[in-house]
Order: sequence, then C-alpha cells, then structure tokens
Amino acid sequence: MKALIFNSGIGKRMAELTANNPKSMVHLYNDETIFERQIRLLQEAGITEVIITTGPYPEMLKNICAKSCYKNMHFYFPHNEIYDASNYIYSMYKARDYIDDDILMMHGDLVFDRTLIPQILKNPEENLCLINKYKPLPEKDFKGRIINNELREVSINIFDSDCYAFQPLYKLSYKVIKRWLDNVIKYVKNNNINVYAENALNEVAEGLHIRPFSYQRHFIDEVDNIDDLNRVNTEIQSWDYQKQSIKITTEYLLPLKTQLKKINSEKPFIVVDHFLKKEIAQKLPQGVVFSSFTPNPKYEEMLEGLKLFKSSGCDSIVSIGGGSCIDVAKVIKLSLNTDLTSDIPTFQQTYHYNHIKHICLPTTSGTGSESTRHAVLYLDDIKQSISHPTLVPDYVLLCAKFIYTVPPYQRKATMMDALCQCMESLWSKKATKESRRYALKGIRLIKDNYKDYIELDKKGMKNIQIAANYSGKAINISETTAAHAMSYKLTSLYHIPHGHAVAICMNAILHNCHVKTKYKDIDIEKLFYDIVDDFQLDMYPEIKKEDLPLLVDSVNPIRLKNFPYHINIKKCYSSIMNQINNK
Repeated sequence: MKALIFNSGIGKRMAELTANNPKSMVHLYNDETIFERQIRLLQEAGITEVIITTGPYPEMLKNICAKSCYKNMHFYFPHNEIYDASNYIYSMYKARDYIDDDILMMHGDLVFDRTLIPQILKNPEENLCLINKYKPLPEKDFKGRIINNELREVSINIFDSDCYAFQPLYKLSYKVIKRWLDNVIKYVKNNNINVYAENALNEVAEGLHIRPFSYQRHFIDEVDNIDDLNRVNTEIQSWDYQKQSIKITTEYLLPLKTQLKKINSEKPFIVVDHFLKKEIAQKLPQGVVFSSFTPNPKYEEMLEGLKLFKSSGCDSIVSIGGGSCIDVAKVIKLSLNTDLTSDIPTFQQTYHYNHIKHICLPTTSGTGSESTRHAVLYLDDIKQSISHPTLVPDYVLLCAKFIYTVPPYQRKATMMDALCQCMESLWSKKATKESRRYALKGIRLIKDNYKDYIELDKKGMKNIQIAANYSGKAINISETTAAHAMSYKLTSLYHIPHGHAVAICMNAILHNCHVKTKYKDIDIEKLFYDIVDDFQLDMYPEIKKEDLPLLVDSVNPIRLKNFPYHINIKKCYSSIMNQINNK
C-alpha cells in the first residue's frame, strides 16, 4: 500500500504563517510541522511509499523527506504546476502514474492521533472513509452521505439526516482508486479542474462499496486557518500524551532491539545508570553508552553527554535507569539543535523539534518521568526545572525485572515519590478530570500492591511500576505542588533520596495544612501513614536550624502557587526540624 498526500495548496487563510512555505509546513505545539507529523505516523504504521503532490515550495518538502530518519521510505513528488489556478482534482490527475497499488489518501492539512492509521490499516474492509455520527455537522467543511452503510456522496453543501461529519482520509483498493481516477481524468480532459476531486467520486460512488469508519474515538481535524491551528494544537497535545506508546514486558532486550529496528536505528546513544553500564554495553554493542552523571544530575554532566552524542553519529536515544537518568536523556534530546558554543545554558535557549527518537526503560517505580514533559537538572547547585512537549519520550518499555536490582530502601523511596505525585495531582490547581483519573488509578494500584512490591512479588512489582507511570501521566498534566517544591533542597543539602524527601515534606503538609485526603472510597492520608509505618521510613531527619532560611528560600514559588490550600512553608520545615508527633 502507498500513501497519497495532497500538498499542492497555497494556504491563503493562514496569513503570514504561509508567506514562505506551504500550509503543511506550519508548526504544531511541539514545533513539529504538520507534514513531518504525517510522514512520521505513516512510517510508524509501516507505510514505506508515499506520493506527495507539490505546488509552491516543492524543494522544502523534498528536503524534509531526505532526512536520514526516512531512509527506509520512498517518496514520489508529482508537481502541480498550476497550483494557483486549480483545485486538488488536478493534483490527483498529476499523481496518476504513481497510483499503481492500494492507496491511503489524505489531505496535507490533516492532523491526527498516532493510533488512527494503524486502526484503519488493520480494519478488514478494503475501502474506508472517515465519518463521525456524533459530531455536529460542520457549516463549511465536508459531510459524507451514507446510504446502506456505504458512501454515496461527499460535499460541503449537504445537511440531510443521512449526512455526517467527514474527514478527507480514505483507505482504497487499487480497483476503487482506479475507478475514481478514471473519472478524474475525464474531468481534467474537459478542463474542469476547479472542483474537488470528490466531485468526480460522487458520480461513481454507488457500487464502489466504500464503508464508513467512525473516528469518534480518535482525533483528526484539518487546519484551514489560524483559529483551527490554535484549537488543534490544544487538542492534539492532550491526545499525544494519552497515546504515548507504552508496552509492558517481562524482558527488555528483545523488545528494545525490536523497537530500535522499527525506527531504523543503527547506532543508539544509550544513557544508562552506572551499575547497568557493563551489562548494556555487552548486550547492545552497536550503541554508544553514557553514564557519567550523578543521582542529582548537573547541567555540565548533561552537556558532556550532548557533546558525545553529537560527535559519535548516533541516530536515536535510549534511557535505561531511574528518574535522573531519564531526565539527562530527555534534555540531551531537547538540546540537540542548540548552540554548544553559546554562553547561554541550553535550557534557556529556544528549542526546536528534532527527529531523534527516545526509547525509555525506567528501572525504578517512582518518578514516572518516562511519561512527563518535565525534567530537572542542577546548575551551580540550583535546581533547574525544564518543561517542553518534546521531553516526553516517544516509546516506553515497562520491565519490572529491573526492580530486582534496586536496594529495598531505594524501592521504598521511589514508590513514595509515585504516591506523593498522585496526591499532589489531586490537589493541584491545574488538575483536570483526566489527571485525577490517572492519579486515582495510581493510588489504587499502590494501595493494593505495595506490600507485595516490597517483597519482590512479580505481580506487585509490575503493578507498582504501572502506578508510577500513572503518577507521571497525572503530573504531566497537573504538575506537582508544595511537597515537591519543598523537597529538592532537602535532597541536595542532606543527601536524602528524592522520594523519601518528598514523603517527609508531604508528612509536614498533612500536619500543617487542611487538605482534602478522602476521595471516593480511599482515605489517602491513612494509606500514606500505613505505608510509612510498614516501610519504617523516618519522617523527621535532623535539620540544622541555621539551614531553615535557606530551605524556605529554595522553594519554587511557581510550584507553590499550584497548591490550592494556605501553607506556611517556614512552619512546615520547622515541624520537621522540631520532630513533632506524627500521629
């Protein structure tokens, strides 16, 4: 099967955004263009041959397709030389010599989620069109008329009871596309080139047996103007977070090798915790291994990894480790297009989308960093929080086998981080229905599995790792609040593992703030203290009195504003220092 993308239009309604480029080269929320997104998702779905009709700026599209990440794909570029005096029916005519197979056909201004194309391709029907019976009929966009479960007409000007919202993306057998194309050729021979290609389809639709495919559970929309772009950017970002590729596996090596093969990676850059360095170097000898970073990674350490990546000719990033390891890998990817010679730290520069894929294998059950757009580095001992959509890894492999290597105390600390993230996500001012759903799923999994987890029960470890991932998904939307904001200086000053430090701060907040801790059937405060007791975690480490001002000043005011309850930070730290009764 080939894909056919109509990219010959001018895009006048996009104003200055299309002054020097085709509409498909407009940037989305993560700086990826619409065109690159389409090609990436076609590649992920296994499509290797793509016909791209061109109008203005054909070289711009060709340059994108020449990138090394598309080396397994073949592109054809029929040119519509009268793009400013014809509709895309003429572009379809110009592509006729390349249409010699089943076709997945779409418009170049369509933005869709990553699961849509695979679902269409695996559908047993040979011929499909996209409709949504539950979406209001658009005033100025395509509707599809469905009679006896077959497409009979596509038009802007139909509003009858058998007409539905429609998107111009089709899966068609060669026989059907050939029949449509034959009628397109007749239109062009009669110089009827300022109509939609669907005008030619409508005349032959009866008997083609094009079945409707509902996109109700998917995202797909077209970008015609700037308002469309703003709306699509907001909605597709949420869909992308939901549809992140996450696989749960009992072994990691074969799934990792399989994923590297799928993305055509021949030389991965592997960011790995130090204790796994030797094992990974032996099992993935084609990779470049980087492990020169500390548990609270410094900016300079990330910079060394970035320089190594750029000098070694790697074509993907793999992270295998805990939250710090994953954060280093995420920021290396984010910084690939930044200027290393600049005196400005890379996290203060403008980020641009790059095609390097990041495969993440978390080895702990804590931060959920594998599913967040956040990362933390330290510059001059000051925590730097970095947030950007492209920090979210492209693929995640959850393998509980790694947890066997984590010492018991560290397992407890990381799980407490996951629990506290879920709690903070419920409170956050930025919480949504979706983030609370993730948080409650994580809390329930922790409640039911934490005892088995600490005993290294396979099911318990798997479920806590899933819970940690839910905690990451939750804070990816809601962000963290007071407990995390207070924890970082405790970690850097007293070398308390991050998850334990967050739990200490959570304990202080529960004692000093009137927060909601009962949600539906769960008493979260009781669960928190049950786990603290079972894990025998010290909630009151020694804090030097002279450090109190430093601790108070260290709290990020932005994160603190995300906390909806009144809080006295000095009182909270003092309660830790004074070792108040925790019951």
